[in-house]
Amino acid sequence: MILKKLGKVIIIFTIVIGTSISVYSVMSDKSLDIRDKAATDIPSVDCPSGKKCVALIIGKIAYEQVQPSIDQFIKDAEAREEIKIFLLNDNSYENYTPEQIRDVLIDYYNNKSIQGAILVGRIPYSLWENGWDENKGVNSFFYEDLDGSWYDNDSDGYYDYHTWGTNDGPEIWVSWIYPSDVSPTQNTKDLTYFFSKTHDYYTGNIQYNERSLIMLHTDWSQDMDFYYEKISDIYGPEVDTRGGFDSSGNRIEVDGLEYLSLIKNPYQMTLLYVHGDNNTHYPNINHIKKEKLEQNGGGSIITFIGGCHTGDLLESKQDIPIAETYLFRMPIGLVSTATTWSYGPEELQEVTEALNENINFADAWFSKQTYRNNSTFYKKRYGDDFDPNIHMFGEILFGNPLIKLNEPSCIPNCQEKTCGDDGCRGNCGNCISDEICSENVCIPKKTTCSVADIWGPKKKPDNKIDAYDLSLLLANWKWKKSPKDKQADIWGAADKPDAKVNSYDLSKVLGCWTKH
Repeated sequence: MILKKLGKVIIIFTIVIGTSISVYSVMSDKSLDIRDKAATDIPSVDCPSGKKCVALIIGKIAYEQVQPSIDQFIKDAEAREEIKIFLLNDNSYENYTPEQIRDVLIDYYNNKSIQGAILVGRIPYSLWENGWDENKGVNSFFYEDLDGSWYDNDSDGYYDYHTWGTNDGPEIWVSWIYPSDVSPTQNTKDLTYFFSKTHDYYTGNIQYNERSLIMLHTDWSQDMDFYYEKISDIYGPEVDTRGGFDSSGNRIEVDGLEYLSLIKNPYQMTLLYVHGDNNTHYPNINHIKKEKLEQNGGGSIITFIGGCHTGDLLESKQDIPIAETYLFRMPIGLVSTATTWSYGPEELQEVTEALNENINFADAWFSKQTYRNNSTFYKKRYGDDFDPNIHMFGEILFGNPLIKLNEPSCIPNCQEKTCGDDGCRGNCGNCISDEICSENVCIPKKTTCSVADIWGPKKKPDNKIDAYDLSLLLANWKWKKSPKDKQADIWGAADKPDAKVNSYDLSKVLGCWTKH
């Protein structure tokens, strides 16, 4: 891979051995070295056999601000499907270059066999310009085709030439959860709100109708029969349609106000093909601004959007594009698809057919990306003389792609828990008045004489001993009463005759001791 930059050349040697991709870089100008930050350390845990592995990238500070939400999301997703999520939260990924983010994904693809990546927060994006028309903008495919090579021949900051590598198509899928940054708190607010919705969905606390809506601008009236056939394969007669042709063969105009009215009674899936930009949907009548969507409420769990630039992160600057309004400003939306420039996403039957087989949205989307984004498809569509190395479609996926249309019911889990969350918004029990719930176990409240910890928050001696200090020492002790007894139960729930030492027992005896 060679990227020309006004006479200065970044030489990126891409070596493919089997399914592994290696990247080595040298630059003629050290001041431009895009790899001045090391890639994140690869964890020692491999992708478990039989599981689909996914990388979740979020900046260190962003993670600290929304840690409970991210941790709950990982727990929910891994509990409902054979998925392993690798959490990458150890660096300021928002400050990386797109090339550095791509290197991280290549490392995880090679070493952890990831099938996809979820980019949370304002992770940097790459830019692309087509070499044969005027389309240009954010290029999510830069993170999907990991063995391809990317060139900026005119050194304007936009890649403009791309070769496909050994595999003619993408290696992984990528989804963006890209919040607003218009204020210091909006970023955190958006992420917290979205992941709260995701948890509500997993635990059955989002109400919607198992129906679908198809709304097509008159410029796409001819596609109504095709999309109706594909979506009715999933929903049968439970499909509302707006647009298409009337009985006389006239194109039917669609109304933005009717769209807002319809989605107040939420759907599971909506296909909205009207013109657009990053702030607006343009039906034939009554255009819809982001603010109207936000005020309207309702929505759809999944929204396919066909309008140009509706996923344009670049033009949205510090705010979000209209495609993400469904995620961050409306009570239902979990997934939306859009484009970052002037193309509408097509071949969506690849997605709906896979969803109908109860495949998660990520795998369904990857099926479409594999089918549609390769040099063979480009030549088939545009002709044998077309150069497939100068074209991209600009499609982008937002939200939580790990959901399914038929999500498994949440199964409460209170195993080894005496209090706290059962994983389904229920409670595993309540502690008595002199106890508190800590990590799903009731433990004694600290007394005034055991507040101090001999280790202290920074491991500074404070000359006090409490149950926690002793538990560190006794963690591996065994009670010799019976050969059947296992490791000491130092964090037991109560003073029970279990022939084990636990924190409750120790606190009763030693909680008020001081070091002499």
